[in-house]
Amino acid sequence: SPLLRLPWLAFALVGPLGLAGAALALRRRASAPLLVFIAAYTLSILPFFVCSRFRLPIVPVLLIFAIWFISWVAGAWKECLRTRRAQCLGAALLLAGAAVFVNGDFYAVRATTFFQIEYNTGWVFSRAGQHEAAIRAYGRALTIDRRPEALENLGLAYQHLGQFERALELYAEAIDLAPETATYAYNNSGVILKTAGDFTAAIPMFERALETDPSYLFAHLNLAECYYRTGRKDDSIRELEIALGLGPPPAVREQIARAMREWSQ
Repeated sequence: SPLLRLPWLAFALVGPLGLAGAALALRRRASAPLLVFIAAYTLSILPFFVCSRFRLPIVPVLLIFAIWFISWVAGAWKECLRTRRAQCLGAALLLAGAAVFVNGDFYAVRATTFFQIEYNTGWVFSRAGQHEAAIRAYGRALTIDRRPEALENLGLAYQHLGQFERALELYAEAIDLAPETATYAYNNSGVILKTAGDFTAAIPMFERALETDPSYLFAHLNLAECYYRTGRKDDSIRELEIALGLGPPPAVREQIARAMREWSQ
């Protein structure tokens, strides 16, 4: 809704002002139904749903208290400063505390949520073949948190665009962050080296990929090809046999069988 995009209706502003107004309203019995609604809804819904849309029913009620708090401040501020400095300070502290409570990200939930949104967006673009858009989305995710899975996917997007040096840099960073789980970073680095004809340099990459995940079919196939290209026929046949034992799809199984026949000669 365009109305909800107005800066003075942002929850970051309405939330603390509304809570401050609700605190003032505790002295008024007539405000009890609205206060009960806020408390009941918050306690029954928000602990179970992290999505911000679930707090929308509270916003209209908080707006009432926010406007009331603003009008109270406007009407009493001068007198407050002159005769009730303690109350004035208390109101300021109340508002500051409410602002910290509403806008604080004490358990990094907000950062995690925003990262996941951008990461998922990049994944969707990648699946659609829109690699430049995927690069932008993964880049935004990485400004929030430099996680290895985002680095791997960003590297793959650059790899699809033929920017192999940049892809290798990102794969290397992913490996540095999580060497024990960087299966795809190792394998994709090996693919780039293999494609460039550097089979000797590609071999340790595929070997490391299989150390992290021995069941990764394509690393076995890539390693088998590199072994064959470097004259290690027995090792290449062994890798193909392992790949067959992993139960590949029929089309891949046929390719493996054909390679075994050709490479055994």
